[in-house]
Amino acid sequence: MTRQTRLSPPQSSGQAAARITVFASLIVCTPTAWAATREGASSEPASPWRLGAEIELEYESERNFNLDSGDDENEAVFAPQLNLDASYRPSPKLQGFVRLEWTREYGVSGPEADTGAARLDLAEAYLASEEIALPAGGELALYLGRRLFRDERQWLQDEQLDGLTIRYDYNAWSLSLSATRQRDKDLLNHNDVDKTDNLYAYGQYDFQDRVLGAYLLKRREREGGEGRPLFIGIRSYGEIVNTTDYWLEMAVVRGHDGADSIRGWGFDSGIVYHFDAPLSPSLILGYAIGSGDNNPEDGVDHAFRQTGLQDNEHEQGGLMDFPYLGVTLEPELSNLSVLTTGIGFLPHERISIQLLYHQYRQQHASDTLRDSNLDADPNGVDQDLGYGVDLAIGAELTDTIEIEALAGLFQPGDAFEDDSDSALFFGTKFEYKF
Repeated sequence: MTRQTRLSPPQSSGQAAARITVFASLIVCTPTAWAATREGASSEPASPWRLGAEIELEYESERNFNLDSGDDENEAVFAPQLNLDASYRPSPKLQGFVRLEWTREYGVSGPEADTGAARLDLAEAYLASEEIALPAGGELALYLGRRLFRDERQWLQDEQLDGLTIRYDYNAWSLSLSATRQRDKDLLNHNDVDKTDNLYAYGQYDFQDRVLGAYLLKRREREGGEGRPLFIGIRSYGEIVNTTDYWLEMAVVRGHDGADSIRGWGFDSGIVYHFDAPLSPSLILGYAIGSGDNNPEDGVDHAFRQTGLQDNEHEQGGLMDFPYLGVTLEPELSNLSVLTTGIGFLPHERISIQLLYHQYRQQHASDTLRDSNLDADPNGVDQDLGYGVDLAIGAELTDTIEIEALAGLFQPGDAFEDDSDSALFFGTKFEYKF
């Protein structure tokens, strides 16, 4: 359940909200293409064109994200969205694709309840040449333009980027090289957003039901060039045995942030164990940690930070993606450890229920969180940030109708003021495809 851009201007601590989403997907084919899909009509050539549309209606709300129920900053936003797709494939090895996303936000309640400006984003626009056989063996694929880059757990990236990607596949091995730029593509408004260049290399080996990968990601801010982190990491995920899924992310970050050198490390791992019992119960256990910096004045920043392209969302053995480090806090993994335990159920093959508990603790007491949804800062004395509880329910009513519900609570710990109140999140999503 990916959250939308907030109505109010973004703040350094980030913000979250609950939402109700109605999603409709319409695939429109030309008469020739439609005829080719019917039994007995396969002799007619299919049209190389595919057109599609999606409609999303979203409602977002939040309560006490400043941890002060006496200061009424609760907020609710309604945001309709229309997505249009066009794909042209003149041959099996060549494709062009364009995706436009129109959205507008309407404040329903809160101190800044008003109507935001409409956006028309060029979400994707690329040319792809795939399955290019090489004399030495294997196949090559080329992608040029704006594409969505997303990894399995969105731990590294979930972002639309402009650039060139070359991918080489040989049996169970694959290697991707990308040179991209992150920038805003709102066609209706000029947004002065800093651009960032990225160089990305990723190698992967698939074996049985497991994946092993390694990557290198170099980022550079174009305005001023103060942020120049280099991420080097390995990952693995899949099945240990038929009853157990696992994930593992390990990374170090080097480079420079202004005048400071960066020397951080991060780790995220866990398992989902599925029991052979009524309601198909599962046990979820995860631990994530990002290093902190105990001496901000020595010119070396030992705090880990994520790429800035990440979303940290996955289904955790269920049917819906959601923020697996906590729905309400939704933190970046920096100077932080997160212990997660949970249980899940599949009472039906189309229904999943998951209940998760998160314990948050800073590595070194600090009066800032690198990024989170809270509008409150810790005291810089205590390391105990608090705990969170999440409930995620997903239901695939039919092949075309899905319903999701997501609720979260964050209870602040000793690192916040004694009279701090709980922060609450709730959202639902209804999805219809036709």
